[in-house]
Amino acid sequence: MAEMGADAIEYRQFRPEDAEPCRELIHSLLGEMLPHCTDAFESLDDEARQKLMDALESHMSGLPLASTFCIVAVDDGRIVGMGALDGRIVRRMYVNLQRQGEGIGKAIYRKLEAEGRRRGLQSLQLHASINAVGFYQRVGFGRTGEKTWNLNGSIVRNVLMAKAL
Repeated sequence: MAEMGADAIEYRQFRPEDAEPCRELIHSLLGEMLPHCTDAFESLDDEARQKLMDALESHMSGLPLASTFCIVAVDDGRIVGMGALDGRIVRRMYVNLQRQGEGIGKAIYRKLEAEGRRRGLQSLQLHASINAVGFYQRVGFGRTGEKTWNLNGSIVRNVLMAKAL
């Protein structure tokens, strides 16, 4: 069911036709996110950066959104934000860079949390990029650890977070 929010943004469940706009949203944010995820990003040449971005995009868009509880934020026909609940794990939380700070991410997260509560979940978990930790702390998540992984020779860091419901 679609719901209108502040500034006439529509929050609704993901539809199959949203797949490409969601992929484009993720791709548009990679350049902003990568420097926060890996220490080596600044030292990479353009070709290596592109390979890392391609690998990360493939990893990030690999979750089949249609098989999760996924919410998209639509403004004037364009997807400006998205987030998914996969079991008890919050995934794929992205908001268009120019629209961050408007409450879109918080509205999407609140819908994911409400769905988790409806399902009877006791807690939610996520892997946050370094630049998203503050956002998740503001909605009640706490740090539980850190995870690093190798992506095409670059070490990518995430902060593990959880929140009791």
